[in-house]
Amino acid sequence: MFSYPWFVVVLVSIPEAFLVISLGFALYDYRLPTVKAFTIAIISALCTYFIRCLPLMWGIHTITAVVVLTALAVLILKTNLLGSLVAVLTGVVILLVIQSLLAPGFFAVTNTTLTDMANNPWLNVWFFVPQGIVLILTYCFARIKGYYIYKVNWDR
Repeated sequence: MFSYPWFVVVLVSIPEAFLVISLGFALYDYRLPTVKAFTIAIISALCTYFIRCLPLMWGIHTITAVVVLTALAVLILKTNLLGSLVAVLTGVVILLVIQSLLAPGFFAVTNTTLTDMANNPWLNVWFFVPQGIVLILTYCFARIKGYYIYKVNWDR
């Protein structure tokens, strides 16, 4: 896996983790405190940065990110393991669907490939902008409309 510079951690990894965990928990009717969500996102992004430096097979970093986000949620939010895992997985799956829907258009418009993203880290930042917008809109929809998938008992 390719590693990336600090500005990608700050401009992509932290907001992405924040939105994934916020949306995931919102969809299970958990009001995630903003400060705790940012704490989880920052620690997760730092862990992900170092994990990406390791010579792992494609996709392993995503699985590791799910484990890290889930563990941080359990430790910081004091929630149960299964509920946290489901919330994190839901947020990650939504992110992956958004990425898979937007990637072909992004690559066509910018005339780039995945390899170009590894060689030009700023492409990661630009590619995140539409993803972030969709994640924010989805989160706002869930919160404003009071929509959730299932009401989880968050006690341990």
